[in-house]
Amino acid sequence: MEVENERERTLKVKQQELKSILPIQSAQNIFDLNLPDFGPYTGLSVTRNGRYIVMGGKKGHIAALDWRNKDILCEFQAKDRVNDVQFLHNHQMFAAA
Repeated sequence: MEVENERERTLKVKQQELKSILPIQSAQNIFDLNLPDFGPYTGLSVTRNGRYIVMGGKKGHIAALDWRNKDILCEFQAKDRVNDVQFLHNHQMFAAA
């Protein structure tokens, strides 16, 4: 997304607005991930190919997802605050701090 001038902000653009102007293939990738019970999420890591994400929350929730298919790979409660998460060499291994 490019702005026309320096004063224009992209933070105010809603996903529904994007969905209406994007091509159908891109618009189908927009979805809402609402996890109010386990957030806020402080750590997020994406694999190099952009397919997998892992996220960790302040309440100890850790989840890894296949972003393209929207499938959960693993999910568990660490019972301690998660400050950061990071994929290691592939989507099958990650570390949490």
